[in-house]
Amino acid sequence: MRFGILPLRLETGRFVGEDEVDRICLFCNTNSIENEIHFCFHCEQYSAYKLKWLSHDATNHIVSDIEKLKTMWENYPRQLAKFIVAAFSTRKKLLYK
Repeated sequence: MRFGILPLRLETGRFVGEDEVDRICLFCNTNSIENEIHFCFHCEQYSAYKLKWLSHDATNHIVSDIEKLKTMWENYPRQLAKFIVAAFSTRKKLLYK
């Protein structure tokens, strides 16, 4: 995530010349740009995985999504990594059926 190499639409859309506002998430109905914040905290597709790591973390009191992600990255890297692996496994299956 830190290097911008996750195949999220924010990154992949750049290679095909899409404007940033057109790089919306294909997996939920929020019409949000698919970036790291959307992927980790808002996309409905990965709700089941998020519940496992967000429900018991110490970031629920943090309002800013960026601060929440920073806290997860610094204090709970394994939980964040497990979420990313599980979510991207699902994502890969959906994209490449």
